[in-house]
Amino acid sequence: MAHSHIGRRQERGFTLLETLIAVTILAIALTSLLQSHGGASRAAVTTQDYAYARLIGEKVTAETLGSWNGGAHKAAGQEGAYAWRVSIEGEKAEWAASSQERWMLYRVSVAVGWPGGRNVTLETLKLGPRAK
Repeated sequence: MAHSHIGRRQERGFTLLETLIAVTILAIALTSLLQSHGGASRAAVTTQDYAYARLIGEKVTAETLGSWNGGAHKAAGQEGAYAWRVSIEGEKAEWAASSQERWMLYRVSVAVGWPGGRNVTLETLKLGPRAK
């Protein structure tokens, strides 16, 4: 009885062309994955910088208002690589006008900047005694 090899394909593994195509697809996929990972890492560092700058701004606001006795005030300082400026000025908006002679509404602004030209500004309003 003779065995026929017609219609039978021998299993020989991958051809060189199939291997090259698979390696090319893998290289493209890994490049995209590494680029997205690098972008995510940069975004995480930027987010961390903004969060730290915000904490500095909140701290400076609390310390400034803790010792503030009314009237305009300006100050600046440095904390590590972060530079900050605080400004307290009378609010100029018409809606902020007070009928009280002793009290006035002040705008408190704290700007925090760091290398790379980035910055964050926190603002709030504070009721305080009028400057004499």
